[in-house]
Amino acid sequence: MKKLKLTAKVLFMLLAVVVSSCSSDDENSGGGTSAGDYYPLAVNNSWTYENLDTGETVESRFVDTEQQGGISYYQLNSNEFLAQASVWISKDGGNYNQRVDDLVIEQFGFTTTTEGYEITIFKDNAPVGQTWTDSATFNIVLAAQGQSQTSTATVAVTGENLFIGSATVNGVTYPDVIKARYTLESTVLGQPGSSAVVTEMWFAKDVGPIKSTTTGGNGISQTLELQTYSLN
Repeated sequence: MKKLKLTAKVLFMLLAVVVSSCSSDDENSGGGTSAGDYYPLAVNNSWTYENLDTGETVESRFVDTEQQGGISYYQLNSNEFLAQASVWISKDGGNYNQRVDDLVIEQFGFTTTTEGYEITIFKDNAPVGQTWTDSATFNIVLAAQGQSQTSTATVAVTGENLFIGSATVNGVTYPDVIKARYTLESTVLGQPGSSAVVTEMWFAKDVGPIKSTTTGGNGISQTLELQTYSLN
């Protein structure tokens, strides 16, 4: 039981990050026609945010790019929320996808290896009020003292665009904004209950994410507001 609790804790941390996919099931496969560029993807594009809960400054920057299956992926810089994970963003039509590579964490005498996964986190062409879903299934291997245990986990996302219009953040008014909400819920096979993270994000056309709020059952709570940005 102790091992499973630790596995769930590691999985919940993965959900908090705003995938060599093991398997994926998207109800609305195919990105369709994009409504515009709401998250500009290019190396060295950067956004600086203020964490309103702590007063700290958080930078999000694309530091690398690679091609997989004809799709360009852009790697985000590491920070306290991403931990050791390599997180990539890609766009396929109107779908914005997040890929998390394999992650190895050593703590409390355990080595936890989590297989990578990929899920959709935003659809710029989804009608307001229409929900969509995506999911990924992967393995978590917990090893200690020469023994190992493998658990199967699933991450499911339910997304919805809440409104399209203008929004003011930090005194700046952006005329074309999509406010989206997505709920990431994780379950581990054989373990009762689940963990969930709810994120609301404001995406401004030709700018990127200008605000986000994130809450979760493990005490996660943060609000980020854009201060400055630089696009290439």
